[in-house]
Amino acid sequence: MDNKEKWAEGQLEDNSEDKAEDKAEDKTEDKAEDKAEDKAEDKAEDKTEDKTEDKAEDKAEDKAEDKAEDKTGDKADDKVYKDKWLAILGAIVLAGAIAVLIFIFMRENNVGSGDNVVLGSSDDPVVARVNGVDILASDVRANLNQAEHFLMMDYIEMFPDDTEFHYDRIFADGQTFGRAVLEEAVRLHAVTIMLEEIAIGLDVYLDEEHFMNLELSIEMSKAEIEAGGRTLDEALWESGFSSLEHFERVVNTRTLIEEAIVEILDTPEIFAQFEYYLPSTEGSLGAKHILALFESFATEEEAKEYAEALLERLLAGEDFDMLMREYGQDPGMEFNPRGYRFGPGQMVPEFEQGTMELEIGEISGLVRSVHGYHIIMRIDPPFTDDEMRSAILGGILSRVDAADTEYLSGLDDIDVRPVGMQAD
Repeated sequence: MDNKEKWAEGQLEDNSEDKAEDKAEDKTEDKAEDKAEDKAEDKAEDKTEDKTEDKAEDKAEDKAEDKAEDKTGDKADDKVYKDKWLAILGAIVLAGAIAVLIFIFMRENNVGSGDNVVLGSSDDPVVARVNGVDILASDVRANLNQAEHFLMMDYIEMFPDDTEFHYDRIFADGQTFGRAVLEEAVRLHAVTIMLEEIAIGLDVYLDEEHFMNLELSIEMSKAEIEAGGRTLDEALWESGFSSLEHFERVVNTRTLIEEAIVEILDTPEIFAQFEYYLPSTEGSLGAKHILALFESFATEEEAKEYAEALLERLLAGEDFDMLMREYGQDPGMEFNPRGYRFGPGQMVPEFEQGTMELEIGEISGLVRSVHGYHIIMRIDPPFTDDEMRSAILGGILSRVDAADTEYLSGLDDIDVRPVGMQAD
């Protein structure tokens, strides 16, 4: 069995649809006053600025839910959300300070460790090396929770009658489940190391605001924990952290990694090395559009005039993305700035057909649908941020799997069992 191919799913969901309702109210409202005075002078420019009246605020909240089915064009390849890359992303990259603290202090049976150690001392030995980089026992402990979680489905498949983990069971390749968890934790930390190296190479550093927020979060959580009769050290320890210093290092590293991934996403020549790990877009279409929404106008004719004015500006050479951001009335585009990727039947028929009739980079005329008038630009099928992040981590993990990994004898001395199961 390939233990790397089955990972817990659903760590990261694309939140773009859920956010549409909260942000759609920010549409331009203050451009209606000039309509009567300027209409005769320049139809192309004046009509655009005169039609976005304050109706948008009253009606925007009702739009997002009705359009969800038509606008989630990136569902065809949802297999990507079931593989290991997104799971690792959720475990390693997106753990901000507050989220990590909540995870630590609210979970009751986290994986802990054996005897108390001091980070960097002789009691925190090197237990593995990946491409010559030392990995400490404390590094492994910090990843045990997620390593166990990632192997959970394999365990359930092999031992469906078990109601709890038995760490001495022969799991795969002749090794016990406990040993498999340890090696997985080493692999997870190796991914962190490689991403941290990329961050340094991109000249990405943490700013003062990060450290101030981290300190504030720790103080707030400490007060809450102590009010419950526990100490901060106890809570950290039960979560696999050997000290507050160790916890801060993990949070700092994870935040640095997130900053690095943002930088990679914004640097096409760097991201190109990870494109191999993107999901297939075969059979999909890609499009951006500028929408004149019927609900935003008193009459359909007004919506058409609004769209015609924008089309004239496009034909005169104005930038599509700029006009889309400034005047488009599809709130979903705000969260899909690269456009939509969709398959057959996932958009309203007129939009799908209008896209199919275009060449890549070509702009349509007015396309009427039940929602309003669209001006469509066909593009290569885009990827979501989650898919692009997943590709980055897929590339990194493939390097880890190909790396020279040495497991040292001290690895087996780490107690992988939850705190309550460990010997005193």
